[in-house]
Parts: sequence; structure tokens; C-alpha cells
Amino acid sequence: MVVPCLLVFLLVFFERGTYGGIDWGAATLENIARTFDPLYFSIFLDSGRIALLATIIALLIGYPAAYAIAKAPETRKGEERVRMGKLLIRGPLHELCPSTRRCRLLQCRQSGDIGGITEGGA
Repeated sequence: MVVPCLLVFLLVFFERGTYGGIDWGAATLENIARTFDPLYFSIFLDSGRIALLATIIALLIGYPAAYAIAKAPETRKGEERVRMGKLLIRGPLHELCPSTRRCRLLQCRQSGDIGGITEGGA
């Protein structure tokens, strides 16, 4: 994570080349001043808000799931992990991605396992 951030920080000082590359000879502080232009600044703020919201949602879902798995009896921890995985990963994917549901339906039709869909099969 440090290397990409460092590269972005270094590239801020250089201009874009004629054919899309980096013009390493044209170091300038103009790009930093351009960051505070209202258009770009609002984009940075929106990106920050989206990142914060995604982090909060991940924490609200992740901590209770981790707590439930940690507090499960030792003999059931494997079952709890599978159940949480199905609930937190597969469930939203099937609800949010109609193409995922269609692909699953086509797979089941080809294999003859139509009951796998209604029974929550893998």
C-alpha cells in the first residue's frame, strides 16, 4: 500500500507527456495548486465520503460476523464460517447480480440439478 501511494505522490509533480506517458523533465507545483480547484476538490471529497461509507458498512457487517464465529463452540466454528460465508458473500451476490443468478440457473439446467437452486445448493 505504501508503494502505490508513494508513486501517486511522486507523479503529482510531473506533467503528462504528449502520447500519454510522463514527462519526467517537467516537474512543477502547478498540479498541486490545481488540486484545490473546486471541480477536483469536490471529486476528492466525494471519493472520501464513499470510502468512509464503505468502511462503516464493512465494519457493521464484519465485526458482528467475526464475533459470532469467535463465540461459537469449537465443534461448530467450521459450520459457522460456512454459514457466515454463504450469508455475507453468496447471498448479496445473488441478489445484486442478476447475471450471477442466471449463470447458476444455466449451470443447474445443464447438470440436471434444478433442485439445487431452490434448496440453496452451492
